[in-house]
Amino acid sequence: MVSNQDRKYFQEIFNMNYKKIVSFIFMYCKDIEVAKNIAQDTFISFWENIDKIDKQHSPLPYLYLISRNKVLNYLQRRIVNGKYSSYITKRNTELCYKAISSTLESVQVAELKEAIAKSLERMNPNTAETFRLSRFKGLKNTEIAQYQNISIKTVEYRLMSALRILRNNLKDFLIFIIFLKFI
Repeated sequence: MVSNQDRKYFQEIFNMNYKKIVSFIFMYCKDIEVAKNIAQDTFISFWENIDKIDKQHSPLPYLYLISRNKVLNYLQRRIVNGKYSSYITKRNTELCYKAISSTLESVQVAELKEAIAKSLERMNPNTAETFRLSRFKGLKNTEIAQYQNISIKTVEYRLMSALRILRNNLKDFLIFIIFLKFI
């Protein structure tokens, strides 16, 4: 059973993001009515899964993922059904299919990078610096310990703390990160 809070939450998310989702879809299908229909389907899927959504974080990456999949399905149906008579039109559809995959990926990568940067800003400065040295500069724990003049155990503790914070702050991107691993 859906609560009044879920209804209000859905209405707020719908009002804030419907136009964004329609515009995103329209870039690939070039038909406003189709874009609106796919956007409606996207929000129906969102509604059907509202009880599984973490309301503490932005649902926009999730909405993009749903709409992306629905547009890809639409484009595949158009290709398979042979509704395009000419090779050029079919080729354009295939290019749009490829473009939506890479565009969404770049949008979500940018959002993921921003979320990582915000998470690092919220960390203790020493922990964030240890994490940066390890993950971004590729230094080994012993090198970090020497560089920061701390023990290896302190380096390990700081990395463990940083990863715990990141795991908690980036859980909304889990689907996207898994998706990237399989591409």
